[in-house]
Amino acid sequence: MSITFLTLFTTLRCNNSCQHCLYGCNPNTGDDMSWNTFNTAIEIALGHKINTINLFGGEPFLNKNIFKMIEYCLLKNLQIIIATNGKMLSTDNVYDKFIKITKNHKDMIRITIGNDKYHLPFFNPELIGKKIINDGYILVK
Repeated sequence: MSITFLTLFTTLRCNNSCQHCLYGCNPNTGDDMSWNTFNTAIEIALGHKINTINLFGGEPFLNKNIFKMIEYCLLKNLQIIIATNGKMLSTDNVYDKFIKITKNHKDMIRITIGNDKYHLPFFNPELIGKKIINDGYILVK
C-alpha cells in the first residue's frame, strides 16, 4: 500500500471559533507553518512519490505564504486539495489572487468548504461555492 496524499497544517489560526474544533483554532491563537517546513515536507512527499498535497488548517488562507505554497505545488506538478471555510476566499482580493495563480491549473485543484451544521453559523459558503464551480474549479462536498 502506498500513501497517495499528504495533509499539511499550513496554519493553526482560523477566522472562526468553532466549539467543536479538535485543534483549538481561532482568530487569536495558533502558528503558521513556515516556508522552510513546507518546502521540506514537499521534498519528502516528492521523494516518496506522493502526488497530492492537502492544504489544511485552521484556515489555510491565513498563512501569509499560502499563495507561494500553492504556486510551488503546481510548479512541482502536485495535485492540491484546499480545505477552507470559504470566508477569506469569498473576498475579492483573495479570490482574485487565487484565480491569477491557479487559472491554468484548475484540473489540479480540489476545494472543499466546511458546509455543515458546525460551520454554517459562522459563514454560509453557498455563494463562493457557486462561484468556484462557475469558474471551472472542482468543489468537493
